[in-house]
Amino acid sequence: MRKIFLVALAICLLQPAVAHADTPVTEVLSAEGGAQLVDIGAPLPAVPARQPGRSAAAPPRHWFGAYQPPITLQPNQYIQAWGYCPDGMLVTGGGASVTSYGLTIMATQPLDGGNGWKVLIVNNGDVDATFKVHRVCFSGLSNYQIASRKIVVAPYTSDGVSASCPSGTSAVGGGGETDSFWGRNGTYPVVPGLLDWRFYFNNRESVARTATAYAVCAWGINNLGTNYVGAAVDNGQYGRAAKACFPGRVVVSGGYFSLADQGAYGPRWTDSFPSSATEWTVYGYNDTGRRGYVEAHAVCGN
Repeated sequence: MRKIFLVALAICLLQPAVAHADTPVTEVLSAEGGAQLVDIGAPLPAVPARQPGRSAAAPPRHWFGAYQPPITLQPNQYIQAWGYCPDGMLVTGGGASVTSYGLTIMATQPLDGGNGWKVLIVNNGDVDATFKVHRVCFSGLSNYQIASRKIVVAPYTSDGVSASCPSGTSAVGGGGETDSFWGRNGTYPVVPGLLDWRFYFNNRESVARTATAYAVCAWGINNLGTNYVGAAVDNGQYGRAAKACFPGRVVVSGGYFSLADQGAYGPRWTDSFPSSATEWTVYGYNDTGRRGYVEAHAVCGN
């Protein structure tokens, strides 16, 4: 079993430094994105392609933003929402922040082509709730590509799947998705090496479901490394964990993992997002009936 409570882990991968413009230190609120309600069990509609802008200015090295305005989701609704990166930048990570324990992140992943990030959110609560889509973007990357791998998870079982990056790249970010709307999941970088990104899924349904891991693979982020921290969560409570980058680095991406005592499935994943230019924050709501734990994973570099 993984040791997770109040544990920190760090690795560092040296890559060539890249000259860049000033890095934003506050989150940008942007209307570059959208949302679509989805029928549970139906195929997901394609996300519209981003229309190129006309900015002649050089893009910043690092940018993180949230789609504005916040998106409202009614009870028993399922939605996919996304935000785009600025011109000349590629997405390295992303997630969502919510306002109600009834919302659950079911998927978080890069858009095809790497021009943004999307999430799938379901409202299992009994009141309207809002959320924001967050994304982290970089310029100056090379060998950029998105790797994926899918598995089938049997009913009432748990399993994980890892997407691997090719030689000459590192897993600078990643995520995962499932075709279930009722389950527990998590996604995080695989160490040592930062060559893979893992997606974990607990299938709580009576039918088999799929789980797909995505790895954002690239080269060109200097001092790339990952670290994580865990926190205990009492039953019926929110748990929060936040991991800051080492000095001189900014957040590249992040992830979430949870479990409960006796190896049971953990708190439900409600939030995973860049809470500042140098920190990744996660929340989980513990409705397991046991003491639970949540982990925040931060991938950082410059």
